[in-house]
Amino acid sequence: MDVAVLGIHFKVAPLSLRETLTKEVHEIRWSSSFLAQTSLVVLLTCNRLEIYLSAIDVEKTKMEILLFLKEKIGESLESYCYFYVGWNCFFHLCCVTAGLDSAILGETEIVRQVKGAYAKASKEFFLSSHMHYFFQKALCVAKSNRHRFFLEQRVPSLFSILWKKMRESFKDVSHLKILFVGFSEIHREFAAFLSYKGVQQMTFCTRFPEKVSGDRKTCSREELKHWSNYDVISCATISDSFLIEGKSFKRHLLFDLSIPRVIDPEVASQDVILLTLEQVHQISHRYREERQILLAEAKLALKEHAFRLFQRSEGSRAILIV
Repeated sequence: MDVAVLGIHFKVAPLSLRETLTKEVHEIRWSSSFLAQTSLVVLLTCNRLEIYLSAIDVEKTKMEILLFLKEKIGESLESYCYFYVGWNCFFHLCCVTAGLDSAILGETEIVRQVKGAYAKASKEFFLSSHMHYFFQKALCVAKSNRHRFFLEQRVPSLFSILWKKMRESFKDVSHLKILFVGFSEIHREFAAFLSYKGVQQMTFCTRFPEKVSGDRKTCSREELKHWSNYDVISCATISDSFLIEGKSFKRHLLFDLSIPRVIDPEVASQDVILLTLEQVHQISHRYREERQILLAEAKLALKEHAFRLFQRSEGSRAILIV
């Protein structure tokens, strides 16, 4: 039984397509009888949509999945996809988990996302021993690689990119009123980052403010009707429609980190600066190009570590092409 990955990456697929697929992909696990004998782990993040599968015939399963999605969205996806099997799949998963294949090089959020996708699939479905091995060892390889190269300290993080934009947009950042739309882990970490920088006026907007523990200031989504009362708004949440709409004639900085987007693009104006996830990726890409040597060293070390583990899983029967 082979393990493979079918992915649609932010490098090739337009944002509009990724937004549509985000709403459809979870149905694959429940609506498709042909997957009865298939192990599946769906990794869905702001940057990627990947389906890891373990099956006797992974090529056939891949085509069935693509056909299923084509029927759902009315468009063929083959030109936007990549497909890796066996060793190439394992190496890719290790690179993804280590943050070497991320839009923001060395990001740490992806580790939590990989763990979460694996844990969710383990609870909901029977996963093959091969699938368990791939994910457990990929997390180990990623941890070792991060420790060795300290990537998250050598390159700008998402938070430092957003912080720089705040400093460029406002003279006095310490007195800004910040609104976080969505009580996600990324927002909790961003709030801690801003607190360290001296920002104090931060509010979390969530559908269930009563469930937020601690002394954090919270509000319901009704507060979004008055979004113009805030200087900086960061959105990292899920919604079927735009949460922030309309116009304002004050200086605002808006971050839309959600897929699908939750801020109406028409909000942007001379006074209202809107930074989307795509634009964050463009900024990060410039830093990434400056660190190609570091990236190459990190990938080589990761490849050697991952290769040893993959050989161990295959035993004496392994025939690998690197």
